Amino acid sequence: MYSVEVPLGKVAELLGYGGKEDYKLLYTAVDEIKETMHSEKSAATWAKVKQILADLRNKVIQPKK
Repeated sequence: MYSVEVPLGKVAELLGYGGKEDYKLLYTAVDEIKETMHSEKSAATWAKVKQILADLRNKVIQPKK
C-alpha cells in the first residue's frame, strides 16, 4: 500500500469543498508557520521549551525536601 502526504486544504479542494482561492489565507498562514519554524524566533522558543523540560526533570528527579 502506498501513502501520499496531501495538505488538508488540498484534500478539501479534491472533495469539492472549495477552490484554491477559498484556501488562500490558509495556505498563506501555513507558509508563515513554516517560515517561523526555521527562524531565530523558533530557535529561541525551542531553547525555552528545552529549559522548561530540563527544570521539570530536575524537579522530579531531585525534589526539594
